[in-house]
This record gives sequence, C-alpha cells and structure tokens, in this order.
Amino acid sequence: MGKMDQLKRRAVTWHLALSLLLSIALAAWLLLHWFPAPFSFAAGALTGLVIVVSVDMCLGPMLTLLLIHSKKSLRENIFDGVVVATLQFSALAYGLWQVSLARPAAVVFWQDSFYLVKAFDYQERYGTQPDLSKLSSESVPVIYARYPLLLSELEQLERDIKVGIVPFENKALYRKVAEGLAEIRKSPLDINVLLAKYANLQQQLDSLATKQEQKDLIYSRLHSDYGTYLLVLDMSGKLVGLLKLPA
Repeated sequence: MGKMDQLKRRAVTWHLALSLLLSIALAAWLLLHWFPAPFSFAAGALTGLVIVVSVDMCLGPMLTLLLIHSKKSLRENIFDGVVVATLQFSALAYGLWQVSLARPAAVVFWQDSFYLVKAFDYQERYGTQPDLSKLSSESVPVIYARYPLLLSELEQLERDIKVGIVPFENKALYRKVAEGLAEIRKSPLDINVLLAKYANLQQQLDSLATKQEQKDLIYSRLHSDYGTYLLVLDMSGKLVGLLKLPA
C-alpha cells in the first residue's frame, strides 16, 4: 500500500481536528441547554451525544479522505471541499433536530409517580412545546398534573385520553408542583425499603444531603424511556436531585 497523499493527509488531519473541536463544543452545549443535570442520562443524553459526535467525527473526515487528492486541480479540490462541508453540516443539522425532539421538556407528577416528557411528545400532541416557565423555574420544569375535580373536567380528560393524550402530557391539568405536595408526599414509595434493597443507594443519597436533611426530603419515582429513577424534592417542592434505581 502506497503512502497517503500529502495534501490528503493534511486535509484529513485538519478536518479531524476541527470536527473534534466542534464535537466538544456541541456536546457541552447539549449538556448545558438541552440535557441539563440532573436529567442528562434519564433523558438519553448519551444517545444524543453519540449521534452528534458520530456524524461530526466520521462523515466529514471520511469524505475528505475519499475525495481530496493532490492529483486534482485546485478548483476540483475546492469544489469537493464545499461538497463535503455541505453534506457534513446538513447531516449534523438533521442529527441535531432529531436530538432536539428527544430533549427533556418537563417532569410531571401524575397520581403516584413523576414522568419525563420529551419535546417530541408535546410536538406530536400540540404542534409546539408549551411555555411552562410560569409553573416552574427549573431548567427542566417540574410540574404537578392535578386530577380533575369537576365532572366536566373528568369528561374532558376521558375525551383527551381517547385521542391519545395521556394525563401527564395534558397541559390543561398542569399546576405548580407546590400545589400537589400533599399528594406527592402520599406517594407509596418507602425510601427505607429502597435503601435496604439497593446497597449503593445510600451512598448516592449521601452525596445530595446529610443524614438529618434526608429525613425532611420528599421521594418519588421518575419513569423515563431510559429507566426508573428516584426524584428527590425538598419540602417546598424544589428539586434536590435525581438518583438512578437499578433495574
């Protein structure tokens, strides 16, 4: 096998270096804005990062390796470079759009558990993502979905369910989490049972609060596509943290 063409080698090296810098910047931005802690892994941030980094680090440099060559004229190499950049950024834009739909849009309590709702879920139901900033100041809004109190509300809920709108995605039920603290406290989750069952859970909990503080916290399950978690709130309804429960 002959040596790699010198121009090709330089082009691939620079392309890999620039792609690496772009991947690092995008990964940091995704984790800060679309998949913020503590919901990063519960929302599938790792999957999103794999998609973005794979497209950025593989597609462009591979095309550069195949197309750029010193035997081609300057005009041909420039044209090939533009084609490679266009394809790479188009694929990256599509990948980012797909990842944006998977980002966590809200964490909603319904009946006895919290549920992680993705941007795609709202997009599918309403065509856009609702503004929940008035209900929660968290980076990922923590919301309480109130069970209907009136017959008319209950009938509307039943109609919504029939057309595919599950209660924890039904924005008409949304209230501030503080309004549902009494119900959330009644959640049938015994933290002492979980601590006895999962050996490493106490260590995770100790990283969030002292032993004394742990007695004054509210614990509830959080269901997501990537597993079941333990959501921890203080007595005012402010988010304290999120712990992964073993399968």
